[in-house]
Amino acid sequence: MIDLAAAAVASVPAFECTFARTRWFGEDVLWLAPEPDQPFRALTTALHRAFPQCPPFGGIYPDELLLGA
Repeated sequence: MIDLAAAAVASVPAFECTFARTRWFGEDVLWLAPEPDQPFRALTTALHRAFPQCPPFGGIYPDELLLGA
């Protein structure tokens, strides 16, 4: 599974971005607005193709990529 995820991520060229805006969802989630956002959309698409049984956010927000710790 890790190899499949690594291959999906590696399929998107390296990129630079800035996080120009922020927004809070409740008190616990901080959203960072990436600029440009297209590379993140490409990562979401690549990961969804690798794991079609796991659509982003259960398919509710198809263009979002959540990274967490």
